Amino acid sequence: MTRFAGFLARRLLGAALVLWAVLTLLFFLVRAVPGDPFATEKSGNPAAREILRQSYGLDRPLPEQYARFLSNVARLDFGPSLKYKSWTVGEILRQGFPVSAFLGFLALALAVGTGVTAGALAAWRRNTWIDHLTMGTVVAGICVPGFVLAPLLIIVASLQARLLPPAGGGSPAQMILPVLVLALPNIAYISRLTRAGVLEALQKDYIRTAKAKGLADRRILFEHALRNGIMPVLTFLAPATAYVVTGSFVVETIFNVPGMGKYFVSSFLHSDYPLALGAIAVYSGLLVTLNLLADLAQYLLDPRVKLE
Repeated sequence: MTRFAGFLARRLLGAALVLWAVLTLLFFLVRAVPGDPFATEKSGNPAAREILRQSYGLDRPLPEQYARFLSNVARLDFGPSLKYKSWTVGEILRQGFPVSAFLGFLALALAVGTGVTAGALAAWRRNTWIDHLTMGTVVAGICVPGFVLAPLLIIVASLQARLLPPAGGGSPAQMILPVLVLALPNIAYISRLTRAGVLEALQKDYIRTAKAKGLADRRILFEHALRNGIMPVLTFLAPATAYVVTGSFVVETIFNVPGMGKYFVSSFLHSDYPLALGAIAVYSGLLVTLNLLADLAQYLLDPRVKLE
């Protein structure tokens, strides 16, 4: 218990430092982007724009704005949006984030389920047509980016075959294409990692012992080899979630999904600093938390981590 407490304390401290560094860097990078959020005001009056800057605190020195930003992040209060005047950043995040999170959850669940199964079967049937087909699909999934795959699926599945709607996110049918686009690259990576891990596990003595006992092939594969060969997949889940989160911005824009993507893009186009920093802060906190959970899962499941 003492060793685990020390491990957890080190990881929590490291996660806090990483989150602070990311937020600090992004705060100054966002403020360095050229543009005036009030340059398109109808009045066109410099005095009116200056009043607006004062009301939003943008006339204060940058260090003071930075200190206020960190204080607001600690309270999860990012203030009003500069673009959507009647909305606060918190209200926008509460409206768009659940849609993006649900889309990412479906894509990640599909990727893990399909990738683990395909990788395990490819390892079990090594150098057969199943293995070659899986690895060929892996190469295609890694090489084709989402912004290329998405229009292709719209043309084939929507415009030509008329099987699925080309855009929107209000119905289950409208979610199928965005989920596929987000899941396919992760299916490729997860199946490759699973195949490598299971191949290594199949060479262990306990697998030969299980075969000598006459256990069924399915039980040997999924209860013994896969259980010990899936560790690389657990480590990959954090960056996989990062891909799903960042990739959803492009996918949501292409498929017109009412998630965080359109607000995130709009925040940079209109120099909406609070909205941009609020979205980045939420996603940065999510990714740091997921990395922490991946480290804890690896610690609890892999005895070698405990010995280190």
